[in-house]
Amino acid sequence: MHKITSFAAMLALCATARALDLTPQYVDMDADGLRIKLPSFQDGAKRVFIMPPAGWRIEGSSLRAFLSSDTAPGANVTFLLSPKPMLPKDEAGQKSVGAALLALAEKDSENVKLEAEQPDPLPINGWKTYLLRISYDIAGTRYAKSVMFVRLNDCEELQVFVSGPATQFTKATSAAMTCLRTWHKK
Repeated sequence: MHKITSFAAMLALCATARALDLTPQYVDMDADGLRIKLPSFQDGAKRVFIMPPAGWRIEGSSLRAFLSSDTAPGANVTFLLSPKPMLPKDEAGQKSVGAALLALAEKDSENVKLEAEQPDPLPINGWKTYLLRISYDIAGTRYAKSVMFVRLNDCEELQVFVSGPATQFTKATSAAMTCLRTWHKK
């Protein structure tokens, strides 16, 4: 977790004001006559609702929310409200962010590789997004980490970190994308 915070500080570009609070709250909703509890985040006078996949737990604080599940042991998702926008704006920014992500590989990692760089992998809600993914080996096990920058609006940016053993990484990535695809304000 310390490395994620250091990563955010290292890439800081400008200060922002924000209303979004990532402390999960649960709201009873009616879904065609069925009462369900949906996790939400306070965003000023509105709420942002998400629908994590079944079996995924969410917890957090004002700046961070965490997803984990027994169905993806060792994998997790962190939603981090960036104190400053960091979405790369040009090729130099992309290279800088890529180098910083490579530095997030665990100590004693081997075969560290930048696996993917993808502009706008999530073309919804008018968001500008950018995704980077690395992989590495520790003691003979392959791991992966990714970060997706999500520009929510002119002054708020979310960084979505996914990490875990390569065998569980796809499940965690799917959980993160499900939450982002179901992200809606009311």
